[in-house]
Amino acid sequence: IYIFLLECISIGFFEEIIFRGVILIVVLQRLPNTRKGLFIGVVLSSAIFGFIHIFNLFAGASFGSTALQIGYSFLMGMMWAVIYLKTRNIWLSVLLHASYNFFGLVLFTLGTVTNRYDTVTVVSTLILGVIVALYIVYLLFRIDLEKIKTLTTPIATTLNESK
Repeated sequence: IYIFLLECISIGFFEEIIFRGVILIVVLQRLPNTRKGLFIGVVLSSAIFGFIHIFNLFAGASFGSTALQIGYSFLMGMMWAVIYLKTRNIWLSVLLHASYNFFGLVLFTLGTVTNRYDTVTVVSTLILGVIVALYIVYLLFRIDLEKIKTLTTPIATTLNESK
């Protein structure tokens, strides 16, 4: 369990630093500092995050499970991006990502559960997913654009302005 927990923390850390700490910020730097630019940046960086999971096909995953993982990784990527932008705290996104990986996989990896697509699980996941998605979109449009500038301003520019 400890090694599995360490793996989940490591993956959460690595993926959040790369996809939210680097890719999201670089994308936002290239887009206008508007609500539309913010929305496009979150969607684009999340699409990249989701699409990168296509490499699971090469690890032996089925096409169906890989397609599902791409879809929910895109949605989770949007959620973690909005949380990062709203709180300006990458560590919260890392913690949530690692927790999601741990609790979403522990019973299938270390336990004896084999069927993750039963009707009750799928329906309850869809209902919760829609509720969370609506709330995340609501939060996205409530983000203060001026605070986003502090995340997307290059360090060199910030240092030059402080002189």
